[in-house]
Amino acid sequence: ETYYIFCEGKKTEPNYFEGFVRYADPEQVKINCFGLGKETLRILELAQNYIRKNEIKQSHIWLVFDRDDFVAKNFDETIQKVKELDQKRKGGNTYRCAWSNECFELWILLHFSYYQTLFHRDEYIRLLKKIFRKHGFLTYKKQEQDLFEIVLKIGDPHLAVQSAKKLALQQQKKRPSQARPCTYVFELVLELACYLPEEMRARF
Repeated sequence: ETYYIFCEGKKTEPNYFEGFVRYADPEQVKINCFGLGKETLRILELAQNYIRKNEIKQSHIWLVFDRDDFVAKNFDETIQKVKELDQKRKGGNTYRCAWSNECFELWILLHFSYYQTLFHRDEYIRLLKKIFRKHGFLTYKKQEQDLFEIVLKIGDPHLAVQSAKKLALQQQKKRPSQARPCTYVFELVLELACYLPEEMRARF
């Protein structure tokens, strides 16, 4: 299986998913991760250009992005366009979104407790800094290269998955831009976790 993961952020999301690249069985899966630093619709455009230019076929295409301060219409439109692309399955490719509202840090935070309160993303980061310091780290940094390993060590991936599923169920009748707090990162994580060593895989 081959995955192409196009991330809105240049550091946080790619650093996390690079953990799967490091530990996944290379004989079973190839994971390609890109940090674009662009907004929602632009991410989709760049992903499509890359796929077209490199003639990518029979692969899983994922877009990872946040609601943040982006225009609600663009956020919802990107998710809808990805669904339409997935229905067409051009070149045998699948298309999915691992979106978060408000931010990717919600996914990280769910490794430590279930949160359903509507926080601003600055509050998520403040809480993570407090949690990381509690576990002996200086602070939580968005550019942390070992984010995957740290979260796996001090957090509970299974709790994160179950909490994210619960939030998604609660928010499923709302437009993505209005579904807060919510994250679908768990769907991509569960797919990639299948290729991890057994002991690691069991944590999810």
